[in-house]
Amino acid sequence: MIHRTIVLKLLVVAFCVWHMTTIGFLSVAATVKGSVAEWVDDEIAPHFVEYKNVLFRQHQSWRPFSNPERRVRTYELDTAVQGGWMLAASITPEALGWRERSYNLKLVRNLFGSKTKNKRRQTAYVHMLCRREGIEPDTRVRLRETSFLIPKEEIEHTLTYWHHWVPEKKMKTVLTTRCPDA
Repeated sequence: MIHRTIVLKLLVVAFCVWHMTTIGFLSVAATVKGSVAEWVDDEIAPHFVEYKNVLFRQHQSWRPFSNPERRVRTYELDTAVQGGWMLAASITPEALGWRERSYNLKLVRNLFGSKTKNKRRQTAYVHMLCRREGIEPDTRVRLRETSFLIPKEEIEHTLTYWHHWVPEKKMKTVLTTRCPDA
């Protein structure tokens, strides 16, 4: 009986150490600049990503129910073709399958829509899109964001009003780069 108690306590301690190590590596890699932090981000953090996904997917923020996001964002990847740009991929709820919609849209909003800009991760994401869409290496690509704000109205409008409402869309280029070699 004593051995079982000791084993259980050791398992709890091992899990706590694992959990603290995971959170530590993931938070240091995201906030600190420098060669050690980049090494942790590139070499060690990928081993903990699946655990982080399980850990944070279960959290439910109640803020969306009380104050929903009013800014609608969509993203498009364009390739340079003969002095112009041609659409290569759309990152919108309509363009993504139902399984990948939530994860991809959340990832893109966090990478490009937040105030903290991490150019290295943004570029890595666009390079991943290049490979996924089969774009030739060394092709110039740009990621565009189209956004609009749903108005916060003090009075309720009719359904007819909302059917005829046209948003003021703003477009901006978020990132321009070249697709990597395989």
